[in-house]
Amino acid sequence: MNQIYNPKYIQNLFDEMAPSYQIMNIITSFGLSEIWRIKTLKKINLKGPKTILDLFSGMGESLKYLEKFSNEKNSIFALDFSPKMIKNLQQKSHLIQNVNVTILEENFFFNKIKSNSFNTIVSCFGLKTLSEKQLNQLTSETNRLLKKNGEFIFTEISIPQNKIFAFFFKFYINTIVPFIGKYCLKNNTSYKMLGIYVNEFQNAKKVYNIFKNKNFEVEYISFFFGCVTGVKGYKI
Repeated sequence: MNQIYNPKYIQNLFDEMAPSYQIMNIITSFGLSEIWRIKTLKKINLKGPKTILDLFSGMGESLKYLEKFSNEKNSIFALDFSPKMIKNLQQKSHLIQNVNVTILEENFFFNKIKSNSFNTIVSCFGLKTLSEKQLNQLTSETNRLLKKNGEFIFTEISIPQNKIFAFFFKFYINTIVPFIGKYCLKNNTSYKMLGIYVNEFQNAKKVYNIFKNKNFEVEYISFFFGCVTGVKGYKI
């Protein structure tokens, strides 16, 4: 099981999914992934001037919303370590006109970013591929990179608490999503991993417990019957 959290394994996984990743997200979530992303980003104040890190940016799905909820005084840094995701991210960044976007292709856990660089760090759906050790590293790096009183918000697809809802939810992500990946997009193995990661992750309670024991004021967040959970807060 530890192999699935190996950075090289994850990098290869997202490289394989890159050609179909965005459309697959929309299809398999019935468009809800976009609504959840918007709901996440609306939970924090993005009005500038601010320097914002879009962590585990993927194909830059959050950039248009970060632009919409920001203003021209903001600077956005989009970080990911999948070369093929970055290629798609670069194409999307050209569509962002009102804020400055800088793309960083590097492993977050070995980044070379200066301390106290950001007012805000956001991440939509980037937690599930992190081991407990990496979640602790995430907390330490968030503390290092945020300025004092800087805000953060991280959300992730999660297993609902209601047992009946959870049964159908798990059936969907464990069976239907890989089926769609296999027969519509010719990619069964990669999308099967979504269910494995979400089942291991469960929800953001572990993340909350890690953050609350560090140098943060933090709160646990949940919406859509617990299908999305996360943490938000600020550096003390």
